Amino acid sequence: MEQKALSAYEIGFDQAEAFRLGQIENPQERLLAKEQFGSYITSQMETTLGERYNVGLSQFSYDIKDGQMWGKDMNEPFMDSLTRGRDYRKVHGKAIDWAREDAEVAGFKSMQSRLLSDKAKVGDTMLSISIRGAKTSTYQRNFYDVFSLQENEMGERYVEARRYASSLGPQDYKEKLGVFGKAEDYLANPIEMPSGVTPDDIHAYLHDGHEFMNGDEFGVIKSECKDLINAYTRALIEQPGNDNLHRVLFNTIINKADDIADKIKEGAYNYQMPGVITIQQDVEAYGFHPVRDVETGCGTLGGYDVKITSPFGVAEYASDTYGERSFNCPSCKKENIRPVNQLLPRCLHCGSSDVAC
Repeated sequence: MEQKALSAYEIGFDQAEAFRLGQIENPQERLLAKEQFGSYITSQMETTLGERYNVGLSQFSYDIKDGQMWGKDMNEPFMDSLTRGRDYRKVHGKAIDWAREDAEVAGFKSMQSRLLSDKAKVGDTMLSISIRGAKTSTYQRNFYDVFSLQENEMGERYVEARRYASSLGPQDYKEKLGVFGKAEDYLANPIEMPSGVTPDDIHAYLHDGHEFMNGDEFGVIKSECKDLINAYTRALIEQPGNDNLHRVLFNTIINKADDIADKIKEGAYNYQMPGVITIQQDVEAYGFHPVRDVETGCGTLGGYDVKITSPFGVAEYASDTYGERSFNCPSCKKENIRPVNQLLPRCLHCGSSDVAC
């Protein structure tokens, strides 16, 4: 079973992280790592869907620890993750994109160095431009990232990142910003903005009126796909080697999101009565159909080839009328999975009644 092509979303990265979770021996550390992993997957999936639908604004933040930027709920500096992704694409990607991917790493390192320096002030802002690649490139969408140094109410600094879709080309950027070059030139050389220039100022200056999905519409898609994303996360954790199951759930998420997006655009989505659908029903409806390819800022986002299997194999990853079905026993710390719509009087592993469910 071969994957079609290098995707903007690589489930292989998720599988590798899930395998690492299984190697954590300390129960408390593993529980914390699982919670962080769940938040990380949700963030990654929502960001990916946001780029698929050209959401006008994708916003997230980086914590600052040990002189480096860390993504929310990540267990390593983002620079490490970015470098590993670059190295993966050296093996599985296209040679035409290698210079661009090297430049992305170099540019992030430069931006991080400037915003985290001792001389940096709250409000300092940098702009990173990503233009469409050549016809054979994986990267076929224009966007720009705005990074700004911020401070919370506790006085702790962090970096806010905003990604805006754009239809500007090299000539447009030359006219507006006085910069001109190839994709790798822009990526390797983020632009330091004059003091006082905010992310909103930059967007107001560069926005070109292109079509995009608004935040309320995207909120509907996130809400509708929440349970599927949770099921995908649990499948990764509990069966990190079940590649076909992961592919089916991933395809289900994207196809369901596309269906909802189409209905919203056509005015056919019922906001008052969203359907109550089980994971199995979603998989039956969406999991085994081809996924439409869409160009995003990180490459082509499509689906994965899958084996035709029963959708009821995903039943254990669904929530039920009592909520989440997987939980850790407070006594032995081992994970329990409840039968559908049934409570457990005792832990399935140690017999403790402390599970209280």
